[in-house]
Amino acid sequence: MVLNQKTILDNRLQNDAKYYQECFSVGLKYYNGEVFEQNYKKAFMWFEKSAQGSNINAQIMLGCMYYEGSGVEKNYEKSFFYFEECAKKDNKQGLYFAGLMYREGQGIDIDYKRAYLYFNKAAQKGVADAYFRLGEMYFDGLYVAQDYEQGLELFKESARQGYVYAQLELAAMHCHGIYVKKDLKEANKWCEMVLAQNNEFYNNVLKENKIIEILGKDIAQN
Repeated sequence: MVLNQKTILDNRLQNDAKYYQECFSVGLKYYNGEVFEQNYKKAFMWFEKSAQGSNINAQIMLGCMYYEGSGVEKNYEKSFFYFEECAKKDNKQGLYFAGLMYREGQGIDIDYKRAYLYFNKAAQKGVADAYFRLGEMYFDGLYVAQDYEQGLELFKESARQGYVYAQLELAAMHCHGIYVKKDLKEANKWCEMVLAQNNEFYNNVLKENKIIEILGKDIAQN
């Protein structure tokens, strides 16, 4: 069934309720290189078919592919279009990604207010990354009054929900005493969460920022 799925879909009436979801499924297989050989151009084609039926997951993938230039020429305007369409439907990923583009002025004029509102909605829907972005806005005073304490609390909430970049930031902040009082015990707590990912890239970030070295000396002394 899976191997013949493309042929079946090509000949299926497009008013079939399952058609657009199955188009998305085929696209995802091409995108991830599962069952079919990885092919971003074919993945994009199937996501486009799925998006014609207003499949939100397909629209998110098209937004990401236009943003990254995967299987298609990079185009921030088209990327924003898909993310914004999903945000209008109160989709948490659409809210988050459209918020990022509003903040950075990618495909749309910078709008810190809209970015803040979108991040806030996404955070309320459980997007850990969104808490981190809100925290950044409080640290930088974008749209909101600069408030390090509020920014720190938002970073912590993001980190508790598993967002690794928030964990990295908190480890660095407490290790070096940036924005907060130096606290190696607190730094070690967040560092351990990062190390638990067993990810070479994240571990290198810890090393490059001297966090491993400093915590290692502290642990050796105690």
